[in-house]
Amino acid sequence: MTVCILAAAISAIELMRMSVTLLIGVAILQAILSFVAPYSPFTQLLEALTRRFYAPFRRVIPMICSVDLSPLFVVIAAQIVIILLQSLRQWIAAPF
Repeated sequence: MTVCILAAAISAIELMRMSVTLLIGVAILQAILSFVAPYSPFTQLLEALTRRFYAPFRRVIPMICSVDLSPLFVVIAAQIVIILLQSLRQWIAAPF
């Protein structure tokens, strides 16, 4: 029984890790497209997906020479979350 619970917890952690990795990819792609093709529909879709993640950083970090640095800080925060999830996964799986 406990093995099933641990397997479910590890699966949930992996799902969260993959979701955060997807967020990193979308943030990088959106940042690149905002310079290359800022008015394309795909850029607007990515902006709609990432707006909620950028908002806390945009309130605190000012734009520098019309460059929005919030995607950079979202990627850094997401990397920290991935590191924490990996250490949590190792801690859970350590007894086995």
